[in-house]
Amino acid sequence: LPVAAALDLPRRACSRARSFALPRACARLSCLPCQMPLTRAPDGRSKKCAYEWCWVCGGAWKDHSGNFYTCNKYKESDDSEDVKRKDQSKVALERYLHYYTRYINHHNSLKLEEGTRKKMEDKILEMQSLGNNTWLDVQYLKEAAEALLACRHALQYTYVYAFYLSPSNHKELFEMAQRDLEMTTEDLSAETTEKPVEEIDRHTVLHHQHMSKKRLENLFSAVEAHRAAEREALLSGSQQSQGE
Repeated sequence: LPVAAALDLPRRACSRARSFALPRACARLSCLPCQMPLTRAPDGRSKKCAYEWCWVCGGAWKDHSGNFYTCNKYKESDDSEDVKRKDQSKVALERYLHYYTRYINHHNSLKLEEGTRKKMEDKILEMQSLGNNTWLDVQYLKEAAEALLACRHALQYTYVYAFYLSPSNHKELFEMAQRDLEMTTEDLSAETTEKPVEEIDRHTVLHHQHMSKKRLENLFSAVEAHRAAEREALLSGSQQSQGE
């Protein structure tokens, strides 16, 4: 089942997938202190001035205050006066850019990791050459690469889905599942693609792979539960109308 279908994206979200994307130039991030273009790197630092940044939202890493992955949520303003002072079109644009930025960052990350399969094949051969493992022993790396790509593919579409959600308990649950999936996906990426062969630990990789699959299932389950509740509400409303 395609990820977009599994997430039950509204038809307009699917049909406007291309219009959801701004020009590429708008997606390029620059380091605030030195203005050098930022590219995703394992250490999350600017190559020129060592400025630490979050690749998910593009903000300063020090501003995350330990809540590293809460930047997946768009914070609605609670101050009605503040909203009144802002032009409504600007408010709408800020909300759109929140979701678009995170969508395109995951999309670009997925493109960077499309070479993951080849990297894993090279690591499998390197592990075999060390003489401590057979071909069968190191196939877990291939499975981890597939799990990583599946999570990346799903994550980019979670922001399209969330963009069309109204504030609700379902949205809160969905964003919690989204955050958890981002965390485990980054852990899996760090343990497989960013470590040299000598430092890769089989048990750690298998743990993160299992957690990534589990949290991806949790995210799909949250969507399916919402769909079931909507169907039940529609059926109940229809029966009440017929009774009247």
